[in-house]
Amino acid sequence: PDLGLPLGNSYVLAGATGGARSWIAQKDFSVTASDIKMDGTQDLGVLGTLPRADHVHPSDTTRAPLFSPGLTGAPTAPTATHGTDTTQLATTAFVQAALVKTGSIGVTVDNGSSVVTSGVKRAYMKIPYDCTITGWSIVTGGSAGSVAVSLLKCTYVTFPPSSSNNICGTNYVTLSAAQKNQSAAGWDTGWTTALQAEDYLGIEILLSPAATVNNLNVIVDILKT
Repeated sequence: PDLGLPLGNSYVLAGATGGARSWIAQKDFSVTASDIKMDGTQDLGVLGTLPRADHVHPSDTTRAPLFSPGLTGAPTAPTATHGTDTTQLATTAFVQAALVKTGSIGVTVDNGSSVVTSGVKRAYMKIPYDCTITGWSIVTGGSAGSVAVSLLKCTYVTFPPSSSNNICGTNYVTLSAAQKNQSAAGWDTGWTTALQAEDYLGIEILLSPAATVNNLNVIVDILKT
């Protein structure tokens, strides 16, 4: 019969039996398996309620799972502050910052029972990596004495270094009536502090002040760059 309802829909009778009842449109909420895009084992479900309470979404294999993800390519993450000690992911940048970058290299001149003589010595330090000199110290294993030392730098190709390769300017490594000394504020004035991997450092014992030590050890502090 013509109920005066719009065409194009299907209708069901709503309301309690024996009471007022009315026709309501029953919309088509049908879906297909390809319509569901969330994680899980795909299942459309059978319940008539909307949304269906028992449907399960399919797994999205285009994304890594939360549990034990197997990432590919070059995934990125925030870089933690230096010194962070938690279960937070460590990026390569964090690891590089955490690596020990300071070190020291040294060279010894020993003239036995005699005072060391002036001149360029056959004692050398090989630079292990690109770095910057951050300070120096000098010690003698004998009695307190005095000596002034110039540091010389050359490459492997131009080895051995000579007096013309001085990197101290006139601000020398010195020992003055003592067994030890170290760099202080302003020590690097006039210095060339940048060193490259495979460079060689040599030392020259200067004429003035006259050396009064039999042996000496020069240690150079470096920071990897």
